[in-house]
Amino acid sequence: MPVHARGRLQALRRTLAEIGGVSAPLIGGFLVDKFNPGVPFLAYAPLLILAAVLLAVMARETLEK
Repeated sequence: MPVHARGRLQALRRTLAEIGGVSAPLIGGFLVDKFNPGVPFLAYAPLLILAAVLLAVMARETLEK
């Protein structure tokens, strides 16, 4: 990744994290209200598993030994 793009990438990552941090509980509450408490789990579990797999496969360690 080019050095000049790191700040923009970090800003984009934080923006998406903040949007997710605000919207995920709202969507989860809406799903509980409309359906039942198990629905948000079924909606979020595949996304969390996908995130874990992508992190394990694609993220590289930056610590030099």
